[in-house]
Amino acid sequence: MSNYDIDLKVITRNAYLGLAPLLARDFIFRGIILSTYYLGTDIEHRPVLRYTVPQITDFMKQRREAGYNDSMSDMESIFYEHHNYVIKTSFTTRLTMLILANFVGTLITNPIDVVLSKILT
Repeated sequence: MSNYDIDLKVITRNAYLGLAPLLARDFIFRGIILSTYYLGTDIEHRPVLRYTVPQITDFMKQRREAGYNDSMSDMESIFYEHHNYVIKTSFTTRLTMLILANFVGTLITNPIDVVLSKILT
């Protein structure tokens, strides 16, 4: 059933009133999916040396000869690659978990979406 006699002010007011609950519904839905993915995925962070140990030793000798008094921990950001992540969970398991999380999120948040849409229109 369509009603074409509604003023633009009423439509704007209804959209303004429905914005916060619909944003909350979206936040809950995305929270369910992301928390399921991150809690169910086994991710290991393993920094790796960029250079060999003799190269690092030579570099540190050159720095000391040049007058710098740096320790290994000060230069750590240069020697290590910190973007090395290993995902141990298989792809099919992650995909299945995302599909199930989407189903659960839809089951929980769809009534909110339907009721708000009916009220606002």
